[in-house]
Amino acid sequence: IRQLEEPVAVGAEAKDADGRASPTRQGGGGGTASKASLAKQMPMPANYVRRIRRRAQNSRTGPVDYRQQLADLKLLADSASRSGSIYQALQAYHKMGVVLDNQGMYPEAIQKYKQFLSLCISSKNTQGEALAYNCLGIDTFKIGHLDEAIQYHNKHLELADSTGRLIAHTNLGIVFQAMDLPEHAAIHHQHAIEYANRMGAKDAQCFTVGNLGIASAAQGDLQTSRICLQY
Repeated sequence: IRQLEEPVAVGAEAKDADGRASPTRQGGGGGTASKASLAKQMPMPANYVRRIRRRAQNSRTGPVDYRQQLADLKLLADSASRSGSIYQALQAYHKMGVVLDNQGMYPEAIQKYKQFLSLCISSKNTQGEALAYNCLGIDTFKIGHLDEAIQYHNKHLELADSTGRLIAHTNLGIVFQAMDLPEHAAIHHQHAIEYANRMGAKDAQCFTVGNLGIASAAQGDLQTSRICLQY
């Protein structure tokens, strides 16, 4: 499961120009003036303290509700877009996709990843663009749109570095296997093995060889399959 890095903090205490927390009460002999100014303020809701206490307890004892995370991230994305901070905006859209992914809300996550992709393309962020294609390929596969998944994984393959190509070939092999095309799947798993060997990544070698074993079994090549699965 993809993990969200950090929910956006909201409701933080006010700070002055130096970044310090603003004082809530004046010192010295300003008591009378403070009382007068407080008297002019609108009264706080009756349940104000209870709501603040509940929010603090939830932040300490349990996970933040995903709807609150989405609302916070949407606010951040809109604010960043208005201020021209494209990098911050695209990060927010990616995180929204992650939150929805973790809730199993794949169609909604796809929409956020498409917004993430659009910002990456417009800002010429190639690394982010590759990540967006990977995320879209995975989620379109999960909702059964296999042809779209192939397109996204191929685009990821075009932009990726060695690690990304290993992942893209592995994902293409999995999609082709689901499409009942074991020959195509085997080719991509073989490419994934090559990248795993170049990188010297033992874990990657194990799962890529295992994937080739599954594809070989589907082709009826039981001898290759047995060798791979015993690797």
